Amino acid sequence: MGKIKVRYDVEPAYKRANEYGHIELVKDWYFTIDGKKYWIPQGYVCNGASIPRPFWSLVGSPFDPINAVGAWGHDYLYLTHLTNRKIADEVGFQLWRQAGCKLRKARTMWFCVRTFAGFAYKNNKKDLKDLQEVRDLIASRPDKEKFLKV
Repeated sequence: MGKIKVRYDVEPAYKRANEYGHIELVKDWYFTIDGKKYWIPQGYVCNGASIPRPFWSLVGSPFDPINAVGAWGHDYLYLTHLTNRKIADEVGFQLWRQAGCKLRKARTMWFCVRTFAGFAYKNNKKDLKDLQEVRDLIASRPDKEKFLKV
């Protein structure tokens, strides 16, 4: 952990998309990896760190801003493959820490994604549909050049 530098400057603006932990960006948001901007388009929906409901009392809900910040970066990179899985997991860890997540909790979440989420990096049919939706969101934008090729 820690070989790259991940930052965000502005809190993501999002809303609860449903009761299952899905959250939707209501404004474009970006984070940086070693100074390079990774923009995520308004309208993108992620599953808020995939925290199963029974664990919400331990690590917080997917709607908790601390959990959501890491989820935005991590889930977007898993979907788009703009980085490899190891970097995507490190991005989640560093974003959680920057958002105020305690070190122990951030390490636990990082361990969980490194250990149990490998299958999620391989896009299934639903992921490919979600990826096309992201591509469509970007394609319709006059400022689409700010988004990396997904």
